[in-house]
Amino acid sequence: MTAKYGPRLVKKERCDYLRPTVVHCDSPEATIAKKEYMFPFCTVVECPQEKMLEAIGPTLVCTAITKDKKLQRALLDAVGVRYEIDPTLVRGLDYYTRTIFSFVCAGLGAQSEIGGGGRYDGLIEQLGGPPTPAIGWAAGIERILLALGEAEAEARPAVFISHTGDDARLAIELASELRRAGLVAEMDLAGRSVKGQFKHANRIGADLVVVLGDGAVELRDMESGEQDAVERADLVAEIVRRRS
Repeated sequence: MTAKYGPRLVKKERCDYLRPTVVHCDSPEATIAKKEYMFPFCTVVECPQEKMLEAIGPTLVCTAITKDKKLQRALLDAVGVRYEIDPTLVRGLDYYTRTIFSFVCAGLGAQSEIGGGGRYDGLIEQLGGPPTPAIGWAAGIERILLALGEAEAEARPAVFISHTGDDARLAIELASELRRAGLVAEMDLAGRSVKGQFKHANRIGADLVVVLGDGAVELRDMESGEQDAVERADLVAEIVRRRS
């Protein structure tokens, strides 16, 4: 619990916030340990490092802080991030600590960076605040536009993923797969009801809606209203086929 840290409600000059309740679980299989959007609760599960990736699941919905180089690479590999370890990488400001990173586009030539950031655990303290671990990033809009070249970005999402909190990890996984397949995909991030999610999908003009729930996967054509069950393994290929 958080009682030893003071009152649950913290009042500041410009904002108020709630300290979370920390729930310790014996296993990541506990229902509360797998719930998404649990604020003001958070769950803590002890897990051996060698079993951590399996316990987190394929979507890797987490923030990992580790000095273990092998685990760092395993975390990046788990989400399919293409990367190159560069021990000579530097950034123009000296408040960074530990890890820094940079997103680059080879097509931009010598000035290939389109965004970057890193950890700056001492910055808040340097500015007069309390010691605060932190991470941040920034991106250049002009660089991103140059990297896009002549390609026209689709104005509306092709696919919207409707889910309950229990299926949030699968929704993130599907959204990532669809984006890698070249489609614009969105998922519910506001905790709407299923009815509210369909209204939102219609509002943003999505052509197809993936419906997740009770272990089933269905695909709804928003124009015809037809909704069919689809095997998870075939879902992305089916969506690409319908969009081609």
